[in-house]
Amino acid sequence: MRIGGVLIAALLAGWAASAQAQTPAGSAPTARIPASVEIYAQAIRTDSTADVEKLYRLGLRAAEDLTGPGSDVLEELRDADYAATEEKMQGFDVNRAEVVFVCADPAYFSKLSRDRGDRVSR
Repeated sequence: MRIGGVLIAALLAGWAASAQAQTPAGSAPTARIPASVEIYAQAIRTDSTADVEKLYRLGLRAAEDLTGPGSDVLEELRDADYAATEEKMQGFDVNRAEVVFVCADPAYFSKLSRDRGDRVSR
């Protein structure tokens, strides 16, 4: 029993040392902007289709990747990456101050539907 405890302690110590080696001293690990945010940003800039729902769903996917269950991505982004994410998520309110959320702005998508959408989108 005692040897098992020593073995577990040694394994944990090795794992902790490995984790520290991957993270610079004194800094927390940083998350990366999810690819879905880039996909949404590209689509909202260049997609001239009338299918506003497609754009909306891409944005919801990105929001889920940023703040969904078990995801701390938005909270862990560096300040510069957070600012870039806010800019890329046009039509969504992005916040990580006291409450973390990314939610659609209905007024934005309503205007987008009127400006670019087809009859169904409107």
